[in-house]
Amino acid sequence: MRFAKVCLTLVVLALTYIIFHTPAVRAASTNVLVVYAAENGQMDQYQQLLELQLAHFTRDTAFIASSELTSTDLSNKTHLVYYGHVSEKVDPSTIKLIDDFSGPVLAIGHNAEQLAPFSWLDKESSSLLSLQQASITNNRDKSIEDQEISLFPVTTNTASETIVEVTDQQQFPLIIQQDKTMYVATNQLFSPVSNFFADALHDYFDVDHHDGTQVMLRLEDVNPKLDADKVREIFTYLNEKDIPYLVSVTPVYKNPESEEEIHLSENAKLVAVLQEMQQNGASIILHGYTDQYGFGTTGDGFEFWDKTNNHPVYFPSDSYETLQSKEDFTTPEAYQNYLTERKAFEEAYIREHIENGINELAANNLYPVAFEAPHYAMSQNGYNVVSEYFNTYIGQVQLSDQDWRMMTDVPAVSEPDFLYGMTLLPETIRYVRYDQTDSLQDMEALMNEVSVVRDGVISGFYHPFLGVNGLKKLVTALESKFGPDIGWFDLREHNFSVSIDGTAIISRDQYHTLIDNEETNRKNFFSFTNEWRWQSTLLQAEYYWAIAGLLIITFLLFLAFRRSKRYL
Repeated sequence: MRFAKVCLTLVVLALTYIIFHTPAVRAASTNVLVVYAAENGQMDQYQQLLELQLAHFTRDTAFIASSELTSTDLSNKTHLVYYGHVSEKVDPSTIKLIDDFSGPVLAIGHNAEQLAPFSWLDKESSSLLSLQQASITNNRDKSIEDQEISLFPVTTNTASETIVEVTDQQQFPLIIQQDKTMYVATNQLFSPVSNFFADALHDYFDVDHHDGTQVMLRLEDVNPKLDADKVREIFTYLNEKDIPYLVSVTPVYKNPESEEEIHLSENAKLVAVLQEMQQNGASIILHGYTDQYGFGTTGDGFEFWDKTNNHPVYFPSDSYETLQSKEDFTTPEAYQNYLTERKAFEEAYIREHIENGINELAANNLYPVAFEAPHYAMSQNGYNVVSEYFNTYIGQVQLSDQDWRMMTDVPAVSEPDFLYGMTLLPETIRYVRYDQTDSLQDMEALMNEVSVVRDGVISGFYHPFLGVNGLKKLVTALESKFGPDIGWFDLREHNFSVSIDGTAIISRDQYHTLIDNEETNRKNFFSFTNEWRWQSTLLQAEYYWAIAGLLIITFLLFLAFRRSKRYL
């Protein structure tokens, strides 16, 4: 009997160890399927924009063309979205599958009237009505004025609730909810619909996120040629206000025409103030390595996109090669091989620039915690490469590999699949333009728009070369809008990480050790890599201990079973 008690005690201890030492598995409670009607049946920027919005609520979103939907696609899905970006006659089998779906259904744009869950929908026209100076209001009394918007005129009934309404000469429902269904009466999800749609999704998913706006402030385009005294003025001001902020740093200034190249270490005054910023509330962001490509000068942007030819960086900057099309090849396989080679070049180029950037900053005791692509221009392949180094991305995102101008923002933190696991921290109110004196008024108008979203992020940036006075005006405008208890976003409180070769070299916990202990900074930075490799090994060892624990439990239970039989 005593032996059985001992075994039971050991089993409890072993199970306790396993429970508390095995990394938690993320619960997946919301699984969304998007059934879409698009040009040529192919996903494009419109579906990616939708994914950006949905990814605020779940990372489990799948897409399928409406003509290809099967019952298997709906297996284990909790929510269904039908996105009719183009008009189509929905296949009867698709209609049947959507009709049979028991969870909440959201329909956007065209074709919803063909679906049984939306039999209550009374569309007055299948054509979009264009309004030029409309006001848009949601059910939380948030509104914006003088907006251009296109929508389908819809008549509601007594059982439906208008979530968002548009008023021009008359009133038009824009987002309507009835029971477990919601309809969006437009096929355009870009601004000004985007913010209202983002807020309405809280009702669709029936979640009540924190109803408070966070404000994110970023200092932009800090490079070695910047006047350190101006940066120090800004640091002193923000430090006195106790405001956390981000600083996007490009560690090398380059001017190919003058052959001028300045590394961060050559501007000791700037390095010193950046270090003080880092220790007193700033989060350093890697903003490219040189913030230029080819013969461009740092600050021109487009380090990771060939703006001249409007395609990813597929060739060396001094190359005269032009990108070939599939018509230039005799077989599809030859064309695919050619594209594979070009993407391999792009990948190597991005890796080199990111690693050089991280190392150059770290050599100056500055530790980047997130990445921002110059001019936000980057291909899907580029996002994949960046995700191997950073788990946090700042700014707008490019939605197409065909045109860098197909770019957008989102009002809230999001984790879309096409960022390969990176968390997107948005930019929503742009910046103080040095060539436009009324740009602050434009930013204030955008603050109103983003405030529509119950957990939106007011995120804008400021160029330090403008001096501190313009920043003071911006901060005053933010405080006036959101009050003295404004919720400043502090990236240091989030779970950022930076990795090289799959090993975390900077995590939130380690970050504070790095910046607080000067003795271990530069000389030990690269040894941190080895330290984290060692810790990674320890983590793997925990899995082995967990397995060993299970084996021990099994063995002890076997002994207990045999001993109990002996006494029967």
